[in-house]
Amino acid sequence: MKKLLLGLGSLALVGLTLVGCGGNSTPTTGGGATTTTGGGAQQGEQITIWVGNESAEFYEKEGNAFFKSTTDYANFTVKAVATDIGSNAGEMITDNTKCGDIVSVAHDNIGKLAQANKIKPIVNEALVQQIRDDNPSTFVDVVQSTLKNSTTKQFFAAPYISQALVMYYNKSKVTDEQAKTFEGMREAAANAGDKVKSYTILGFDGYNFSFTLLSRNAETNESTLKLYKDGTKKDVYAQGDDEVAFAKWAQRSFADDHGALAPSDTAWAVSVKNGTVLGLIGGAWNYKAFLDAVGEDNFGVAPLPTYTLTAADVEGTTMTAGTKVQAGTFADCKCFVINGASSGTKYNAISALIKHLSSKEVQNKSFKECSNVPAYKNADQYIESIKDEIAASVYQLAKSQIKMNEYGMPQPFITGQLNSLYYSAGAPDLYKVCVLNVDNEYGTTRKVREVLYSMEYTWQKNAAPSTIPDTLPATI
Repeated sequence: MKKLLLGLGSLALVGLTLVGCGGNSTPTTGGGATTTTGGGAQQGEQITIWVGNESAEFYEKEGNAFFKSTTDYANFTVKAVATDIGSNAGEMITDNTKCGDIVSVAHDNIGKLAQANKIKPIVNEALVQQIRDDNPSTFVDVVQSTLKNSTTKQFFAAPYISQALVMYYNKSKVTDEQAKTFEGMREAAANAGDKVKSYTILGFDGYNFSFTLLSRNAETNESTLKLYKDGTKKDVYAQGDDEVAFAKWAQRSFADDHGALAPSDTAWAVSVKNGTVLGLIGGAWNYKAFLDAVGEDNFGVAPLPTYTLTAADVEGTTMTAGTKVQAGTFADCKCFVINGASSGTKYNAISALIKHLSSKEVQNKSFKECSNVPAYKNADQYIESIKDEIAASVYQLAKSQIKMNEYGMPQPFITGQLNSLYYSAGAPDLYKVCVLNVDNEYGTTRKVREVLYSMEYTWQKNAAPSTIPDTLPATI
């Protein structure tokens, strides 16, 4: 207990650092006056857009074709810059005057960008209506945020790509049936050799190692976990008996000779290529690297597997041994935001461009040409209709991601504070030491409960608890 509390105290000192990647009450935040009518473009006025490395050429071509087809904005041109989308929000926080007029970011960055006055609200009525009409309600909710000292939500982003964690696997050693369960993956690893691990993860941060925390009953699709429901800081809960059992299962998986390989200095792709690990829990951005590691013929991808709780996993809880659990994911969207430092004279043209680039039609083109999985609702119907026109691996990746959306939840961090409390206040490190059972001190149900209590406390208060109640779970 003493060691745990000391560890928590040191983690609390980390404070509220930013993970990934702020708006005024008007669209003129960070840059000059905003025009209120179409047109008025200066000759050769350029709009710069920051997008992912895989699709910069596509969006530059599509943007320029759009402007050429208009009357109001015919003099505008588009220049796309290939960037690492995971770093874009951080670049905007550091100095958004050096960033594009339009920047692609993951949606969980919207709150902190809005509250740091780095992005502009979207007030174009046609674009707002398109966002409302085309997207699932979960995405509509998370692309809204509030400004500092305000409770009024505004739209700040337009979704255009969806993403979720999936299981990549080597089909030369794992059958499609085995890939459906973690038990099957373990069986395949045991068959492949004494030192072979069944899967690895990209890191122990709160995103890449979220599949256990976000797990849910495979039959009811429910869990007791709460994460900032409706953007409320105190509406969190991590102490349910199911979460205890999920964490104990993860301990068993990481301790197993053929279970999970903890991330290390060795690149995961090397381990996959040399056959010492058979699978990877990752996102669409890992597709190309995994494909290169195993080859098209051996490439497999599926929704995250299920696992079955044992008597040891449920000991000291109300959970039942034999319960089938579906591994979970954050089902997120990548979005276009308007840089607060962009000239206000470009605002209408930027809004029109974002409306076009985030439309269902262009999302479909982007999928076909760049393998970007669409974010709009019922996109699976289009993907199914062109399955014979695309690579089998691309089709399977898209289907797997869309299926995982059924088992996932979007990151509910509509303010910068919530994002930091979840990621940077220390909870991911607590979960890591628990799951890895560091120094063999976290193997009991009581110790797991202490960690989950401390995580929930940290999510709310950005500090370690000074004491832990004798009876758990306990209200914070």
